[in-house]
Amino acid sequence: MSPSKAPALWFEDENFEVFHAEKQRDSRFNSERLKVKRKLAAMIKRIAPVLAEEGLELPGKTSLSHPYTYNAFKVDSIWGYFSRPDKEKRELKQIFCGALGKDLDPAFMHVLLVIGVGYEGVELSLKVHQAAWWDGQNLKNRCRGAEGLAEFLEIVNALPGFILSIHDWRKEYKCGSLYRSDLQNYFEYYEPGTHWLHIRQRFPRDDERLTDEGWMDIATDALRRLAPAYRFIAWNPENNHLGLRE
Repeated sequence: MSPSKAPALWFEDENFEVFHAEKQRDSRFNSERLKVKRKLAAMIKRIAPVLAEEGLELPGKTSLSHPYTYNAFKVDSIWGYFSRPDKEKRELKQIFCGALGKDLDPAFMHVLLVIGVGYEGVELSLKVHQAAWWDGQNLKNRCRGAEGLAEFLEIVNALPGFILSIHDWRKEYKCGSLYRSDLQNYFEYYEPGTHWLHIRQRFPRDDERLTDEGWMDIATDALRRLAPAYRFIAWNPENNHLGLRE
């Protein structure tokens, strides 16, 4: 794509309107959704080097912009996201001796760093997919000890403006002001393999920051700030709290 045709790295009202409920299944809006997808692709390309400086060499991808089997023929949002590298996927498969099967193949079935766009606005987040129990359980096991719980508490409290939550539950844990008992309560109810885990910051579509050239700085800084949480949560041979051995 030539510089003159490069997508703007901020949003306009039409970028949100295309996710209206009446348009989510309509293929006539594929081209408009594709514009959002390309915008997100450009954003994650800009953010990738910053994450690399934080020690996260993660491939960036975008979700589907057209109705298809994988999204139940409905596009209610599009994500630009970072997921674990193929090398780490292969390590997981080897240790589980194939028990994970093809669940590991989709890039989004892991712990993720996400820029998500939908009808209501934009969300910047870390998510653990509900099927990625290896990452969710790794976190839960690590936080069973006093030292691990204290470390994770320090990480989430360094994220004022973000919310820790479970799946689609209304209960919100406001990062920056959490206590040990808050996390103990959270892990009492969070079930890896069943629930999504979210550490998120939402920007409603009428937030003027979304339409400004400074948006990239906001998005980049947010995902950079989430890097310590990603490192703490994501399973790998050096961060193995599942009792697994190669």
